[in-house]
Amino acid sequence: MAAEHHRVIAFDRAGFGYSDRPRSKVWTAAAQADLIAKALKQIGVGPAIVVGHSWGTLVALAMGLDHREATAGLVLLSGYYYGSARPDVLPSSIPAIPLLGDLIANTTAPLTGLLIGPAAVKASFAPAQISEKFASFPKAMALRPSQVRATAADTAMMIPGAIALSKRYGEFDLPVIIMAGQGDLIAHVGKHGERLVGEVKGAELRIVPEQGHLFHYEVPEQVVTAIADAWRAA
Repeated sequence: MAAEHHRVIAFDRAGFGYSDRPRSKVWTAAAQADLIAKALKQIGVGPAIVVGHSWGTLVALAMGLDHREATAGLVLLSGYYYGSARPDVLPSSIPAIPLLGDLIANTTAPLTGLLIGPAAVKASFAPAQISEKFASFPKAMALRPSQVRATAADTAMMIPGAIALSKRYGEFDLPVIIMAGQGDLIAHVGKHGERLVGEVKGAELRIVPEQGHLFHYEVPEQVVTAIADAWRAA
């Protein structure tokens, strides 16, 4: 939908989709932003409106702070912006532990993912129903050992990454549109989106009623409108 009026480039972050995640590097949000900024420069694109969802909003934020020349504006969806307590972080990070994590990622983790996946998906859409569009999501790819490790590593770095970035939110000087599902059970809008809009000068918060963490499946046109608005404001 966005590609009808904009040039759209979709990146698989390191370790996701078909992108590698070399173990020689610690893939913090800042490191991932560095890589994307280099990729944009290599293909001759920029400055761009950077759209990030969930953990990806940390990468988008790092783009806006560390690579201002490559970033025209930000559209942040269902983001985790502050180092709030998350009981799921410790158990979800275990597959990132060297050796032990490799064993778990190649044995029990994919099976565990199959068992708890439906409940996690339901929670991600709540309070809305699971979108029919989600049926085409490649669930098997998300359960590959390599992606299990990538997800675990990102989870382990989520809280410290958000804490580090949150100290710099006052530095932003570009258009920022924050979108959040009113009933998001994963990243509560009150603890994150509402707080962030108060710290980023000129930022705008758009709350989507009766939707959760994956609201973009249900209201993609609102996301496309935000992208266009950010571009006009840049």
